[in-house]
Amino acid sequence: PEQPGAEAPSAAFSITKTFVYVTAIAGIFVSMVLA
Repeated sequence: PEQPGAEAPSAAFSITKTFVYVTAIAGIFVSMVLA
């Protein structure tokens, strides 16, 4: 965490986590619609 440029990977991880979260919600929504 104290390494230089650690903020970039942290931001990328945050974006990836958000993308996965949105994808999961979308997947559940689609499953409900197709059910």
